[in-house]
Amino acid sequence: MSKGMGWKRRWRQAMSALLAAAMVLGLVPSSALAYAVEQATELGSQDTRPKFVEQNVELYVGETKTIRLDKPCEDNNGFRYSYCLYMVDGNAQEMTIQGVYPGSGTATIINGSGDESYDIECNVTVKARDEGFVYASGETGDVAWQIARLNGENVFTLRPSNGTQGTMGMWSGYNGSPWYGQTIYVDRVRIEPGVKAQTCDHMFAYFENARSIEGLGNLDTSSVQNMCDMFHGCYDVEVLDGIATLDTSSAQNMWWMFTSNRKIKELDLSNWDMSNVKRTDCMFEDVVMTRLSLPASFRIYDENGFDLWDTYLPSASSDYPYTGLWVEEGDQDAKGLTREELMTLYTTSPRAATWVAKHEDGYVDPATTDLQRLRDELAKAKRSYDAAASEQQSAQSALDAAQAELDRQDSGIREA
Repeated sequence: MSKGMGWKRRWRQAMSALLAAAMVLGLVPSSALAYAVEQATELGSQDTRPKFVEQNVELYVGETKTIRLDKPCEDNNGFRYSYCLYMVDGNAQEMTIQGVYPGSGTATIINGSGDESYDIECNVTVKARDEGFVYASGETGDVAWQIARLNGENVFTLRPSNGTQGTMGMWSGYNGSPWYGQTIYVDRVRIEPGVKAQTCDHMFAYFENARSIEGLGNLDTSSVQNMCDMFHGCYDVEVLDGIATLDTSSAQNMWWMFTSNRKIKELDLSNWDMSNVKRTDCMFEDVVMTRLSLPASFRIYDENGFDLWDTYLPSASSDYPYTGLWVEEGDQDAKGLTREELMTLYTTSPRAATWVAKHEDGYVDPATTDLQRLRDELAKAKRSYDAAASEQQSAQSALDAAQAELDRQDSGIREA
């Protein structure tokens, strides 16, 4: 069989398919997936789709297992083959699967293309760790960190090593933090009191599956100059607890700070001191919000000068009932500004302000709508009560009249 362009094409297809399947399942393949494969035996028609005979794999969250690809296979008719795939590199006859979240699914690798394409499938079950299990831990300076199973979640915790006060070490770059590469398992981030930072460079970057970062008010950042990429890639984080009280008085770099924080819809930065900040370019790259409070010290500023292509500010939401335009809070009748227009405004007239996404014309605020609904229900209930009271009064009058007539007739009978 030729080992020219054909096997290279099939290699790319196989790797792409496996990666896609693994991502859907929440399984992250390691660099061991970069193997070249080629079809070495006829495995029947496209409809047979040979599968591993030993195809059920169980692993825990955080655990890595290797699956050999030369296991026996069988098709839907029960015909068994001696092997499924032959690896071009004889030393690379396996794929690596890593457990991320509990659940089950199928990892698939496709061998060949067109009518010669075969799905080689492996059933995968990922199990949760037991309570208290520690995935990873370490120290940076005088601060301890760990990722552990707590209350049914995978929690990343920062705490002083001595339990009282501790200063973290220094690092730089996207892969410089001590916990780099471990964050994919994390559901929640927790910072305990007494933690002081020397840098926030990529501190919480790529906690891509975490839903909240709690205790930012416990993090002493008074001497931190670099906050670039601090929350970069926190795709699922909905809560940045304590962000409003973060000490930014020494900060000089906030480049890419909130990049891809896709679920953060409101931020209050009104108390931040940004007077020393020299870079805010791309601070809100890939961010769409409905409310943003800025301090008077916020600046559209970077070392290379102002560029509208850089996202110094987030886009306003265009999801109904919003229009994709920013207006200053309390001025919903204003025309509204695009992100670029708002950035232009801040190059000439920076000021403390709260900006909200403009509503569609005629849209009624949900809070107002709910309040009016309650008022309507109360008025309806009162009308019903008044009507019932009136009916009760009428019934009582009729009863009194009937009783009076009965008494009159009874009196006449007795007199006769």
